[in-house]
Amino acid sequence: MGLINPLGTAVTLQPFGQNAGAASALLGFLQMGCAAISIAITSALPLSPYLAFSAVIATSLLMAMVTFAVAVKR
Repeated sequence: MGLINPLGTAVTLQPFGQNAGAASALLGFLQMGCAAISIAITSALPLSPYLAFSAVIATSLLMAMVTFAVAVKR
């Protein structure tokens, strides 16, 4: 995490130049918002905590892969 997060953030903010501050704020908001939604879903699932967390992580991975595939096609 200590190596991946800073590099990912730098690559994400690179195209924004003058608006890097606003882009960074939006990135932080999206990260915290997705974490809050994931926690709420994990808590609401009627499964063991480990299984619920695994299901949410797997679903998040699938959504990220679909989003990446759609973005690459454009």
